[in-house]
Amino acid sequence: IIFMLDCSRRMRTQETDLTYFDYSLNALLINAYIALSKGDAVGVMTFSGNTRWSPQLKGKDNINQLLNQLYYLNTSTESSDYIQAAEALLNKHRKRSLVILMTNLHEEDSEDILLATTLLTKHHLVMVVCLQEHILTNIDEMTINDTDSALLYAGAHLFAQNRTLLLNKLKTQGAIVVDATLQNMHTKLLHEYLQLKRSGRI
Repeated sequence: IIFMLDCSRRMRTQETDLTYFDYSLNALLINAYIALSKGDAVGVMTFSGNTRWSPQLKGKDNINQLLNQLYYLNTSTESSDYIQAAEALLNKHRKRSLVILMTNLHEEDSEDILLATTLLTKHHLVMVVCLQEHILTNIDEMTINDTDSALLYAGAHLFAQNRTLLLNKLKTQGAIVVDATLQNMHTKLLHEYLQLKRSGRI
């Protein structure tokens, strides 16, 4: 398993005391520990600003090594560069693995993320973990009482529709898509991983 963690400025988004990046890193470490415990080798590559490469390690005792390598990791001011990240990973690691890309996708990322996924799926089983922004989970509860709130409501619906189209395109390309909230990301990721283990795909 190789985790690809987005360190771009979009991961700085903060809706609670923690950023999207913090939630993603926590989910990564939890699932990495479980994967190591189940005998899988785990590697990590970060991209878009703070780029680090931790080759695959085996054995749950190696979680401490991962922790040490990622302890001071933080976000950057750069935008997400999925194509560069995919090319970098393919240069470092060709052996077929489950690649788990953790990010926050927007419509403007469509062309880049689809091309990056195409590159990766030629050699790897790819899972894209995409964080849901808070507005997506509260559209139906929005109150419309003036022009500004009506525009916000319409914009939120358009954002949700375009996002759904992008996630469906990723699935069509063969990627496994985990559409997750901040709160359920680690459990959804674990569920998909265990499903793949049970099916023998990894």
